[in-house]
Amino acid sequence: METIQNPRVSGSVPSEPDAVREKQNSFRLGHGNLKEKQATAFPHDSNPVRSRSWIYHAYTLYLFTCDGLLCVVTLGYMFAVPSALCGQKLGFGANMSLFEILCKTPVVLLWSWTHLLMFEVQNQYTPGAMQEDRVNKAWRPLPSQRLTTAEASWLLYGLYPIVVLLSVYSGGLGPCLLEIFTSFWYNEWHGAESPLLRTLINAVGWACLLAGPLEVLAVGSGGSLLSHPRAVQWLALFAFADFTTIHTQDFRDLDGDRARGRRTVPLVVGDNPARWIIVVAVLVCSGLATAFWHLDVTGFLLPASTGSVMVCSLLFNRTLKGDKLSWKLWSVWIISFYFLPLMGT
Repeated sequence: METIQNPRVSGSVPSEPDAVREKQNSFRLGHGNLKEKQATAFPHDSNPVRSRSWIYHAYTLYLFTCDGLLCVVTLGYMFAVPSALCGQKLGFGANMSLFEILCKTPVVLLWSWTHLLMFEVQNQYTPGAMQEDRVNKAWRPLPSQRLTTAEASWLLYGLYPIVVLLSVYSGGLGPCLLEIFTSFWYNEWHGAESPLLRTLINAVGWACLLAGPLEVLAVGSGGSLLSHPRAVQWLALFAFADFTTIHTQDFRDLDGDRARGRRTVPLVVGDNPARWIIVVAVLVCSGLATAFWHLDVTGFLLPASTGSVMVCSLLFNRTLKGDKLSWKLWSVWIISFYFLPLMGT
């Protein structure tokens, strides 16, 4: 008489209850792996659904742009307002009232912020940029894995029609298109590899980010700053000031620039010569701005005094903290130029 083997002992075909248990265990293991994958994909929140809410996305956009809010959005608006108040001096035909400026303020700020976002996404989503940010700014969206490079690419592609349509509606189309071109040149066509070319592109791009708010505010849709030569000359002076002094920002990012292999002015010409270039440029640009508005020595004191504070920090406080302070003082020096139209003729 043959002995029937117990499948639990012999390892033969399992009975139906055992098969059910194996499926349940397999499901539990798979569910556990899924949780592990979700925790890896969303390191800052154990619940990916909650972390990907609209608040999550809004904060991600803020992290893309927070470094440039002062230098681009605030400075662009502060440049446009005094220039619009002195519209006759710049050839616009009439001075705007404060009420007219306040009514246009939301669209001016929106124009600046969307263009800043476009540039920053394109600047941060390349592999070289992420390598640099892991050293200097690991909190940014891509190094901190708040979104993937593919998602950043789609965000960038969506921003192009947004900024163009906004410029068609509000004004600033010329600066918008030139800013898109310089952004491509800088980030995609290796414009940042040469220190001279990088500085030139920065100067042109920054002039666009000043021209856009001014055109939105003082000219409006369908107009162009190119039909106002004195306004163009005023912007050209800012572009020159940016070209000769913008490497003030590079002293605080030397470690990241070395890691990426970027050839910035301080790394190419040396730390000390790069600082003295700024000292000379501050003196020259302050004098040119004063002469542009036909001001006397009293007018020269405003940019000269703010510039002196900046270069003193740059020369005598050569620490990382000091270099960050010098970059903030650079903004104060530039802002002092904005008030010269109110004093000039």
